[in-house]
Amino acid sequence: MEYISACEIAKDLRVSERTVQNYCKEGFINAVKDLVGRKQYIVKLKDYYEWKDKFYRGRGKIIKKIPVDQDLSKNQIKTMSVEWLDWCKTGKLNGRPIGPRTLEIYEYYFKEYLKKLGKNYTQPVISVDNLRTVLGDYAPKSYSTKAKIYDSILSFSKYLIEKKLFSEAQKQELRKLKPKRVFPPKRTVITEAQYREIIGYIEKSTRSVYNKVLTKALVVMIVNTGLRAMEISNLKIEDVDLVNGIASVWLGKGNKNRKVGLNQEVIETLQNYLSERLKANPSISDSFFTNAFKAPLCRDAIVRKFHRLSKSCGIEFSAHGLRRTFATLSSNRGKPLNHLRRHCKTKF
Repeated sequence: MEYISACEIAKDLRVSERTVQNYCKEGFINAVKDLVGRKQYIVKLKDYYEWKDKFYRGRGKIIKKIPVDQDLSKNQIKTMSVEWLDWCKTGKLNGRPIGPRTLEIYEYYFKEYLKKLGKNYTQPVISVDNLRTVLGDYAPKSYSTKAKIYDSILSFSKYLIEKKLFSEAQKQELRKLKPKRVFPPKRTVITEAQYREIIGYIEKSTRSVYNKVLTKALVVMIVNTGLRAMEISNLKIEDVDLVNGIASVWLGKGNKNRKVGLNQEVIETLQNYLSERLKANPSISDSFFTNAFKAPLCRDAIVRKFHRLSKSCGIEFSAHGLRRTFATLSSNRGKPLNHLRRHCKTKF
């Protein structure tokens, strides 16, 4: 791809090189820094000719109008976000499609950003000042929330650049506000004794028979396979082969497919669950895990179920914590971590 330097642009426009450098720095000209040379600004030749045709009036006269979203209202931004998410889903924005969970995160935290702005925000809607204000409203411990808001806004800024409503220089200014972790991440991992205690608590609880076998199957499945909550919720009956002890995971993280082995404990637990599942919901073409009302068990439902179970049994754990427990317990049993990594990524 051909580029033109700031020096060459200055000669072509009959203005000083410093003027062109300032235009590039302000985002008036969509430019990037040349890392090979003297770190000067360079512009794609096609972009330069489009810009020149739009803003240059000859003899060094330029109509300066920085392309930002300052004329866009919140409602317009919300409307544009629908197309932005579609671009993310189809891969039009970054060259490859992103997963459904990331899409949910982008959509939710982008709305949180607009909500946090309130009514007395300054234009443009997507700006360093507004992002700094929103991120500053969260406590230092809320690193995860701040990071997700930042990621969603940065992705949306890429969309605005493609729409010629934002500049690369402005996106680089947003990058300076990338949240930094102040406190260590909270990683809940349970011991094997705590795992057995949780299973015993489920079996002795006063829940319905179906709820007992469902909850136990979920806990046993994650601790012994390391599957994510999203991957568990996406399992269909035909994906779980209890005869050969194999579960097929379709479109997991990164839209990858893989097979996961099932040990004897998992097979026996799933057989008990499946017998109750087919009594409550005879359909064999639906999701493997369903609730008592025959509805598929979504990721959020699994997370909430574990949160309630954690509080009632007095042992702190989460869905992702059980996935970490799988790696910890397997390592304690003598399985090397590199073996686990290969095991979890067996493709088909």
